[in-house]
Amino acid sequence: MVEFNTYREEVIKQLRPMLPACSETAQAIDHHETWDQIAGRAVADGFIKLVDDFDAYLAVMLWRRT
Repeated sequence: MVEFNTYREEVIKQLRPMLPACSETAQAIDHHETWDQIAGRAVADGFIKLVDDFDAYLAVMLWRRT
């Protein structure tokens, strides 16, 4: 479980610069909210439709960055 949480932290760190500072998702990351809370903010911002889509969204965003 520790490795998975470390992976999530690294993914969030890489995602943060790609987000507009005024987005709820960026603010949630800046406030060190939980993974589920950040995913909920991503839904509110319209980045994804379902919280369960957050992992796939992150993978695509990071893939596009490379």
